[in-house]
Amino acid sequence: MYTHTHTYIHLSPSLPPTSPPPTLQNDWIDFQEFCLAVITARGL
Repeated sequence: MYTHTHTYIHLSPSLPPTSPPPTLQNDWIDFQEFCLAVITARGL
């Protein structure tokens, strides 16, 4: 999951970050939730 999303992030400069392809929409949301969880964990 992380590797796949990480690869997408590297390709994202050519795509609007707020409008990922429909096939990657779920992975993008999962990645955002993952980042939020990491930020929250570090904040604690």
